[in-house]
Amino acid sequence: MITADTFDQNMQGLVEIMESLRGANLQARSEVHVRERLRELLKLAKYEGLGISRDENQIWYRARKCETPDGYSNLDQVLYPPPNSVDLGRANLRGASVLYASWNPTVAIEEIGAEAGDVVQLVALRVAPGFQLPCHIVGEYESVLNSGGSLVNSRKLEQAINEMHAANPLRVKEMQFVDSFFAEAFRKRVERPYEYRVTALYAERILAAPDGGLMYPSVRLAGGINLAVTPTVCDERFEILFSDVWKIERYYGYGMYFCSPIKHATTFEPDGIIAWNTTKDVPWTRDLQSGLRFSIPFFGWRRRPPTDNPEGKQSKGGSVAPSQGAGNNSEETRGT
Repeated sequence: MITADTFDQNMQGLVEIMESLRGANLQARSEVHVRERLRELLKLAKYEGLGISRDENQIWYRARKCETPDGYSNLDQVLYPPPNSVDLGRANLRGASVLYASWNPTVAIEEIGAEAGDVVQLVALRVAPGFQLPCHIVGEYESVLNSGGSLVNSRKLEQAINEMHAANPLRVKEMQFVDSFFAEAFRKRVERPYEYRVTALYAERILAAPDGGLMYPSVRLAGGINLAVTPTVCDERFEILFSDVWKIERYYGYGMYFCSPIKHATTFEPDGIIAWNTTKDVPWTRDLQSGLRFSIPFFGWRRRPPTDNPEGKQSKGGSVAPSQGAGNNSEETRGT
């Protein structure tokens, strides 16, 4: 249990570090300096990050604008870009490719700034059955302590933060302060490339784990959640379920779109070519909390199919597969 005097001293130290990582101060700093200042920030707050495990029951969406209604012909064109074409981004350093995805199609389309008249291609993907994806969450302390509710609909995380707060409220306040700083940085609409340094270097720290991801608040849509994973994690742990091409007929604001479907595909060749003319209809349901759920077991396209591929699965995707179990999507973790 920390004392009020220690809390005040720590908070003043945290404020000083945060101010050095904003605006003109940030512009004058190198990546090496920012990386060191972030390390000092996390150490001073004794920051314990919060995490949740995602499995096949969480479907994510990635969107990209298309030049024509034909869309893209290969999944390589709509997943993560090649490293040599990557500039500094919200969760990636220059030359470090990252797969970005969103909680639902609305957030995905909003994140790319789609407007009326645009044609967009969506890809739906999920953690492949049998895998778990531990994800660090930015903004969870802020959400629970400010509103009482989890950013990612997790009762277990709400309970964990409540227990931590009851045991040591001032220490949890320090962690909330740091979490709020990062959540603000991830939500910020940047105007200059250097403004990505804080989030990109923080993401570098999180994505250094060989099998995890980073969940953070949407930039363009209040309440939305985004995901970032490395290409290796995408290739080894994710599968592609379907791809759509839509035309944005009208954009009303606040994530409200009127769209016309153009193409839909659930089958992909092993090399990633999208088989637009061989669509397999698969029954599904949807709710606001868990999103889209398939009514029957469904196997998607994987870049690196498992060597112990169960009988009936095809690497090209789009086939019905034996059930792998529902998974619980609720394994909460704490750590730096």
